[in-house]
Amino acid sequence: MNFGSSQAGKSAKAGLDPKAYAATLDKAYGVACCFSDKEAIKRVLVKLKDADTGISIVTGGLIDEIVPMAREIGISPHTVFLSLGIHGKKALLPEDEVLETTTMCGHGLVSSNLARAVIQKVQSGTMSPEEGATLLAQPCPCGIFNTDRCEALLQECGKP
Repeated sequence: MNFGSSQAGKSAKAGLDPKAYAATLDKAYGVACCFSDKEAIKRVLVKLKDADTGISIVTGGLIDEIVPMAREIGISPHTVFLSLGIHGKKALLPEDEVLETTTMCGHGLVSSNLARAVIQKVQSGTMSPEEGATLLAQPCPCGIFNTDRCEALLQECGKP
């Protein structure tokens, strides 16, 4: 799991102290979290529903997974955002293995060159996939960069 806030300027994977950050939540405009375990997000959603705080909760993921999960816990989604794909001069985009990594930061702060360098280090065996995922998460202040997924992607890139 990773979490953070653009307001705080960094994520947990980049050294955000959870206790210090919690003390500022009354002034925060949002907290972003990234989960790799569907049951964990379900437990969090149940707690948020039960707390009945009156705040808006936005959950991202695959519609086929999120909508049934919401219904199971008694939440009715009222808005859905869809990715309509990539349009325009696709030839100008980085290679797929780089895009899979850089697009995990919703603010676009993970550079393609950093992703390429980490992939190369993982492939050469000078960096572990875990170290690479942690390094790539550093520029993402909001905390939605999924280090578990990134580690799995890097593991695949490192295979001969």
